[in-house]
Amino acid sequence: MQGFVFWTGMYNLVLGCALFFPVLLRSWGVRLPEPVPWTELLACGALYFGVLLILCGRNLAARGPLVWWAGVLRLMIGALLAWCAAALQAGAVVGAAGALEILMGAVYLAALPKHLHRTHADLALDRR
Repeated sequence: MQGFVFWTGMYNLVLGCALFFPVLLRSWGVRLPEPVPWTELLACGALYFGVLLILCGRNLAARGPLVWWAGVLRLMIGALLAWCAAALQAGAVVGAAGALEILMGAVYLAALPKHLHRTHADLALDRR
């Protein structure tokens, strides 16, 4: 589980870096919101999220609740990206990213309680 959390954090770092270069994203077929500073705001969030997950992966026993909440957030982000791909025609890459976010969030929420031998309520409320 620690490796999974680490590599999903690395994914977020790469994504955050890519979001700083709108030309690169447009070349992948992503339709970006205007004005572009919104994309840079998303990039900062992705970078922060990546660093957080990398650090959390080093000590899941102590930082498990942060990863659990990251799983909840990933489900919400995935649903939002899927909606953007379908309703706003943001592009197939956005839809694929949404599906990946939902998958990662589901793995966090399914595997983390088993790995740490804690309930969802314990992780959500940071109880030991």
